[in-house]
Amino acid sequence: MKKALILLISSVIFFSCATVVPVERAVEEIAWNTIDMISEDITPVIAVYNLRGSPDSDEINNMIVNRLTTELANAVHYEEREIIIVSRQTFNELFLEQNFILSDLTDQNKQIEIGKLLGADLILTGDLTKIEGDLFNINTQLINIESGEIIGGDTFDFWVNLPEE
Repeated sequence: MKKALILLISSVIFFSCATVVPVERAVEEIAWNTIDMISEDITPVIAVYNLRGSPDSDEINNMIVNRLTTELANAVHYEEREIIIVSRQTFNELFLEQNFILSDLTDQNKQIEIGKLLGADLILTGDLTKIEGDLFNINTQLINIESGEIIGGDTFDFWVNLPEE
């Protein structure tokens, strides 16, 4: 009886802990889950925007946003969906053309404003938090530009192979 109880408690603890996945898997899951959140009846433009996070994770942030944009495009193509993904290059061109004030771009209202300037219907953004060492947490949100409504999102703990310092 004692062994069965210990086994039961161990199983509960094991399955209740968050699974840490490689960054590639987290990004792929986020892309596919994002596509699934979008009604097949619409043809939206999605802008993938920088994740809010600490300055020491800027390199990881850039890598994730670039990979996420590519994975979203691949998922759209594979599913043969009518969804347009706006590239990061478009953001850079917009900032140069509009002399956009780059202060406080982590503010959700500012991100929605950027999405409108890009002609986007939806913006994918979120938070990137360094847990410790090479462990991070990503929390994404798919936001309707028109209403500000958060349609859905994902949260993953992931690891990245960081170069030795």
